[in-house]
Amino acid sequence: MDPEIRFKPLTDGLGFHPFEDGLPYAPANAPKKSSGTGATAAGRPQFAYPTQKSVTPPQYNAPGSSPTYSSPLPSSPVDATAEKIRRELESIQLQRLDQARAMAERAKAPLEVTYGLGYSLVRVFAFLLDSAFNLSICASILSSALLSTEVDNFKSITDPALITVGVFLFLCNWALLAAQEVAFGTTIGKRIFGLKLDGTGVECLIRSLLFLPSILVGGLGIFIAVFDSKKRCWHDRITLIQPT
Repeated sequence: MDPEIRFKPLTDGLGFHPFEDGLPYAPANAPKKSSGTGATAAGRPQFAYPTQKSVTPPQYNAPGSSPTYSSPLPSSPVDATAEKIRRELESIQLQRLDQARAMAERAKAPLEVTYGLGYSLVRVFAFLLDSAFNLSICASILSSALLSTEVDNFKSITDPALITVGVFLFLCNWALLAAQEVAFGTTIGKRIFGLKLDGTGVECLIRSLLFLPSILVGGLGIFIAVFDSKKRCWHDRITLIQPT
């Protein structure tokens, strides 16, 4: 019997070997040999892996400017086209961001009011519309009161009574205007023309009280608005509140 035991792997000659350094049960001092005609006989295969070029990320300058690169662009035409498309997309995104930022700033900015003849006419028409609506209500209340007194001949009404009626209508109109401005910051006529008082309820009440001396002194407090740069009446100048 041969004392030396030799083992032959089944994969010998198939082009690969699962145990490159020998079988796990082979003697440690067994000579290494290669057999077959495949990869095992040629030795360990050597693979050359392609190296990837490191590209420094783009550095962005101010918003709206194109990014700068510290490494040269790829020399391949396909890569150059892809890089061009990417730059164009980034430029479009930056332009859209700038437009959105500008629109947000314009939305936050207060609307500019032009104080001219048109502004004065709008205020006059708003006041006349409010007065017509309020006086119609006051007149219906007054007529109901007069009919309840059984007045047969309206020609018998004296001048003091007519003055009283006029004062009643004026105060009723003023009270309705003041109530609307204190409660809502505007009136029906002002709302139609897009005017509103930018103030608290107390400030609007003070402005309404100062309206009485403005119009009672021969209307001088109202007429002075013609010479004011912002077309402000006395009660507007004192309270620093005017319809806008």
